[in-house]
Amino acid sequence: MGRLLLAATILAMAMATVGCDQLNQLARSPTTAPKHPKYAAKSQRYVNWKAVLMTGDNEIVAFDNGREKLAQALQAHGIKPQNIRQLTMKKELQSDNVGQSSKKNLALALRNLKLKKGDGCFVHITSHGTPEGIVMRDQAPLSPFDLHRILRRHCKRLPTVVMAVGCYTGVFNSKTLK
Repeated sequence: MGRLLLAATILAMAMATVGCDQLNQLARSPTTAPKHPKYAAKSQRYVNWKAVLMTGDNEIVAFDNGREKLAQALQAHGIKPQNIRQLTMKKELQSDNVGQSSKKNLALALRNLKLKKGDGCFVHITSHGTPEGIVMRDQAPLSPFDLHRILRRHCKRLPTVVMAVGCYTGVFNSKTLK
């Protein structure tokens, strides 16, 4: 789990230093598989990524804009819409396809994705942050312990990437999640 958090941190840092257009070009660039037969089979492993995208606050429109754009980008890169769950705090954006943000609904969204061997678990959370965790409007913050418990139960030992975006999200790079 620690290596996956490191990968998410590196990706977040790359996004902060590289323009979005440049990042999209990098993501779409063809990669060359290793030529040596010993490594060729390993390079062709496929992970069926499934994602939950959640905002924790409705105060800033950028939170939901980011959630919506990320959902579009994931679909553009081959993740099926039925494998993406979205949660928001903005009541006017909630629908059959976008639920209300809460710790309970994060866990339910992961459960409803029916994660199994061969799947990957991607969780993106954006909100304000505190030293205790991610701000969840009118709720207790989502702490590293809360997220660890949810991931352990629903993502199990599957490849897992968590991208927490907000102030103080460094608290999620803790021993609790490693």
